[in-house]
Amino acid sequence: MHPHFSFSTILQQRLMLNQVNRIGAQRAIMQPKMIDKETVKRGVRTSYLGARSDPSSRLIDGYSALLARFHRHPMVVQDLVQEAANFLQRQFRLRWVMIGQKSPDGLYRYVAMSGMKPEAWERQIARTYTKEEFAPEVKGFFTAAEISRLTRAYLEEDNPLGEEDLAKVNRPVLLKSRRRSQEDALEGDFLDTLILGSDNEMLGWIDYSGTITGKFADSMTIRWVELMSAVLAAAISTQIPRTNGAQKETVRTGTALGPRTGSDAPR
Repeated sequence: MHPHFSFSTILQQRLMLNQVNRIGAQRAIMQPKMIDKETVKRGVRTSYLGARSDPSSRLIDGYSALLARFHRHPMVVQDLVQEAANFLQRQFRLRWVMIGQKSPDGLYRYVAMSGMKPEAWERQIARTYTKEEFAPEVKGFFTAAEISRLTRAYLEEDNPLGEEDLAKVNRPVLLKSRRRSQEDALEGDFLDTLILGSDNEMLGWIDYSGTITGKFADSMTIRWVELMSAVLAAAISTQIPRTNGAQKETVRTGTALGPRTGSDAPR
């Protein structure tokens, strides 16, 4: 043993060295592992490609295709409306979709559909509506349950059809079927989503049935249809001449009654 070191001194030095080694090991464990930048790029790309295959992502692609029509000059609004009807019916597996629009004479007419039988559609497009017939405060007509500011539900039980209305129904033989659950959509049931412009100006509406499996559209489908309503409102607004002080026709929303006269009921 070296004359200047005692056994206790050597032991203390070894204990200190062990402690230093433990601290170094702990720091190595706590220090985050360095990630290569190429790994980060690959991870983001892989995650994005996975999202593209998600059903909701395909919905976004469909809406993007419709919005791309805004870049066309001139944009043919009628083509966009028809494409919107086709897209909604196909994407959400609805039995039918009909879209109406304000005409230059101030009346409202159906202008596009997807899934309707020709004979039923022929009778639907022959009908005209006034803005008053969409106003919730008018009583004595069809009764609707408010779903949101834009959307209402019309149930077959609340709105019995007259004989003259049967020709407008897509599948009249299925009327008066039994509702077995709250999700069931009968032949006479439909949802109605308003197309509103600035200051609640009435530009048109979207009517749609239940799904091909006989169920009501779920809440997210209703939200997607309301988004389509916004897209169509922007498109339709591009063809409306604006003048200073022009009076706008508006529809009040927010109550449970959304009428349509018995002979004019959209089915």
